[in-house]
Amino acid sequence: MTDAPLILTVGDLVEDVVVRIDGPVEPAADTAVSISRHRGGSAANVAVAVVRAGGRARFVGRIGPDVRGSALVDALRDEGVETICETGPDDGPSTGTIVVIVDGAAERSFLTDRGACVDLGGPDPAWLDGVDAVHLPAYSFSGGRIAATSRRLCELALERGLPVSVDASSTSVLRDLGPGPFWAALTELGVGILFANEAEAHVLSAVEGWPDNGAMLVVVKHGAAPTIVHRPGLGLVAIAVPTIDTVLDTTGAGDAFAAGFLLATFRGHGPVDAAEAAHGHASRVVTALGAGGPERTGLMARARRLR
Repeated sequence: MTDAPLILTVGDLVEDVVVRIDGPVEPAADTAVSISRHRGGSAANVAVAVVRAGGRARFVGRIGPDVRGSALVDALRDEGVETICETGPDDGPSTGTIVVIVDGAAERSFLTDRGACVDLGGPDPAWLDGVDAVHLPAYSFSGGRIAATSRRLCELALERGLPVSVDASSTSVLRDLGPGPFWAALTELGVGILFANEAEAHVLSAVEGWPDNGAMLVVVKHGAAPTIVHRPGLGLVAIAVPTIDTVLDTTGAGDAFAAGFLLATFRGHGPVDAAEAAHGHASRVVTALGAGGPERTGLMARARRLR
């Protein structure tokens, strides 16, 4: 029997179409770019990062009735992730796709079509069997059936005494949800850890008392600047980020950070040591294109094999 914790992630499994562009787009003309395809989706990224870091992961999500969705599920399973995926009906939405535009500074912007992801039903209480912790992106609380599914899952986890962590995910998602209602929901659902980047934290800063009320540990990433951990009742502490010589794509770095932080916490490390471990996992992601770097088998080769 393994001592590695089992972390459940619930949310999106999508195809990332990564467009690397080093200069401005030429209007009404051709602009040379580099395009590659990868497995993506924040919840799926965290699950893979957990396994690569020595933990166990169970992912729950929904795909469309298409070859791309089947290839993505296979890619997750090849990574060692236990995968529970609904498949939508033939006349339903296709598997989600995100166009990730990566500029010369390795910053990324997203053009998002979540497709079938938002229709995830449930939850099935069996999703929590054997689980040590639950992690959800804020995306999972936004839009479609998945929002109610995720909220109910958190309630079930709370009843079982399971720790829950949430990633703030996106400034646009936070604005759509409303910073106040989002923070209130996290508090009501007993979320123990919130991960956010600097921009997301700025949106949430409009909430009175954030992040000093309650028992929630809040971890705010600032890119290459120190990560700030807000500890309940103890104030904040800054943790330096190691220098990385070459950064190609920051997509998925926050997901790898969350995975590393959660695993270190389960191994008995405090927030400072957990953040240092998380930095190491995130730093390995940003040196390659796509969330998490190369898959064990190329996604497009896998999709061609399924046709």
